[in-house]
Amino acid sequence: MIAAYGHTVINEFPPEKYIDEKLHRSTSGAALLLGQIPAITVELGTGHMPDPAIVAASAAGTRNVMRWAGMLDSDMEPIEGIKVVNPGFPVRRRSAPRVSEACVVLHLVESGDLVKVGDPLAEIHDVWGRPLGEGILYSECAGFVIGRSHGIYYYPSSTILSLAIRDDASLIAPYPEDYFSTT
Repeated sequence: MIAAYGHTVINEFPPEKYIDEKLHRSTSGAALLLGQIPAITVELGTGHMPDPAIVAASAAGTRNVMRWAGMLDSDMEPIEGIKVVNPGFPVRRRSAPRVSEACVVLHLVESGDLVKVGDPLAEIHDVWGRPLGEGILYSECAGFVIGRSHGIYYYPSSTILSLAIRDDASLIAPYPEDYFSTT
């Protein structure tokens, strides 16, 4: 189903973090996990304003899943207008890097860009335009850019973008036994 959708595939957090963050207790997460229903979450990005290219690509992906499921009788559509990244190995999301102080951020990368450890990701300045430290935030890990955080003003500990990094963690784990406890 995921392959039929045709977009970049990014795994969820490792099971331990997923449980620690209590994401398994969300209504949709709990219903799907307990019902053992295979599902995908489609993140369409951009946040505040719909992007027509993303809307068109998601519609094409949805029709492709319907074709895969035998609900439409036509050929698969190519996914166009967005970057589709397939590094050849599983990846998961990581929110990184974070800024250490309030600053203005000018991103140097875009969604889909490949990055290596040490690659520059953003320029950082104070409100008067002076560089903070070296004036550059560098990547702490290899992967590709999922998306940039919105805006240019950031507070301490804010994440400036999300990366997809190699995922060597297991995709499954036992469901927490205490989920059904009433205490």
